[in-house]
Amino acid sequence: MSDRQKQWAIGSMVLLFGLLAADQLWSRMVAEPGKIAMAKHDRLIKQIRKTKLQIKGAQQQVRRLKQWRARSLPTDVQSARTLYQGWLHRLVDSAGLEQRVVDSGTPVKRAGLQVLPFTVRGTGTMEQLTKLLYQFYRAPHLHRIRTLSIAPISAGARLSLSFAIEALMVEGCERTDRLAEGVSTVLASPQLRDYRLLAERNLFGQGPRVGVAELTELTAVLKVDGVPEAWFMNRIDDRLIKLRVGDRLQAGWFDGVVEAIEGDEVILDEGGGRWLLTRGDRLADAAALPPEY
Repeated sequence: MSDRQKQWAIGSMVLLFGLLAADQLWSRMVAEPGKIAMAKHDRLIKQIRKTKLQIKGAQQQVRRLKQWRARSLPTDVQSARTLYQGWLHRLVDSAGLEQRVVDSGTPVKRAGLQVLPFTVRGTGTMEQLTKLLYQFYRAPHLHRIRTLSIAPISAGARLSLSFAIEALMVEGCERTDRLAEGVSTVLASPQLRDYRLLAERNLFGQGPRVGVAELTELTAVLKVDGVPEAWFMNRIDDRLIKLRVGDRLQAGWFDGVVEAIEGDEVILDEGGGRWLLTRGDRLADAAALPPEY
């Protein structure tokens, strides 16, 4: 090998070692720190996302707690029991249940909340049960029906009902002498009449069952002492109902007020609609009136 070739070989070796040294220096000084920095960056991004989710979850819990406090029973047990038990009495009375009994139990702690148990027992029709459930779930209280027992009486025409109800007392509720006010929006429809099919189902009886509204008939329109009256016959109970303007008519799924009595016709206002009946019509045959009528 000539001297010139030796010089080229030595130069190539020096260049190769220089490149290797530069590559190692690049890896040690730039590439590896860059990888470490990127890994730290990714970990920080994940931690920030996790923290944001935790903050969002905490904010949701704060909002939920605020909503619960707004619907809670008062935190004083005796006050809560008296107020809510009174509300339950009014509920079953409005629904028309008979042989009704409302009891309260000892409060228990569950998941950090005070749970006040109640039991309601009574007898009624499917229409009355439907109305009770409708009014229960339209109420703003922080409560629920834990169990509902239904047993038929008289071939299913009447029902024996038993409810186990739980109402919550949330720490921080500011009300001390009253229940929550307002209307709940958990139901699919705000109108009781939209649940009439449920009320008319024959769950226990033999053969088809006709609802109270189908067997409530406007039998007479007359004047008593100069005052117009509308007489309705409830064929199920064989009961005559005499009403004047402003009186309330409850029959199965229907719950309205007599708005006008003219000639042989009666106009009923159900809140969500106005209905016209002519003497001889059943309540279920009522014709809907336009708002401007």
